[in-house]
Amino acid sequence: MNFHFYLQTYNRIDNHTSMKMHLMVRRVERLFGDLEKEMNSFKSETGLHCIQNCGFCCTRPNVMASSTEFLPLAWALYKENTASQYLDHLELSPISLCPIFMSLKTSEHAGFCGNYKNRGLVCRLFGYSAMVNKHGLPELSTCKLIKEQQTDQYNETVEKMKNGMKIPVYSNYYRRLSNIDPDQAIVMLPIKEAIRKAIERVLWYQHYRASS
Repeated sequence: MNFHFYLQTYNRIDNHTSMKMHLMVRRVERLFGDLEKEMNSFKSETGLHCIQNCGFCCTRPNVMASSTEFLPLAWALYKENTASQYLDHLELSPISLCPIFMSLKTSEHAGFCGNYKNRGLVCRLFGYSAMVNKHGLPELSTCKLIKEQQTDQYNETVEKMKNGMKIPVYSNYYRRLSNIDPDQAIVMLPIKEAIRKAIERVLWYQHYRASS
């Protein structure tokens, strides 16, 4: 592992932020926990759910994310002593899709998350969150497969939202994420690059601790 590369890449990262990396990971995990509670309540009330073995959203080539939301994944890989190997794999792989997506041979969009516990914020919100429109009102943002295969539940959910039903709001959670990591949470990257950068940040942090 060439740590000089990481030092050259991140030599301008604020030292106070880097020294708080482990605390940052815990705060991101708590944010995920809050979202999980709100999401479970929303799913229970609406009946909406992802289709089994559907990886449709994971095969989109333009998924954007921040490195901050993948710090728990990077931290877990480091604890398992696999972060360096995983980073090498990312740099060698020509595939631009999410590297933790595990595809199945049954169809082009079939598959599952290879590290569901540590998936990013964008993965957690997709399908079960709202975007705020130009009038300041939340609009359900979900995938076309849920709309097509769960039409009744979808239409009922839209009506419930008009009557004030609570739903996770995409911008609210990313705002909370930026409060945890103001510099990096607002930098949106292709998801593969976001994961790569998260691993680099954790490795840099550990190297900094060992050499200080």
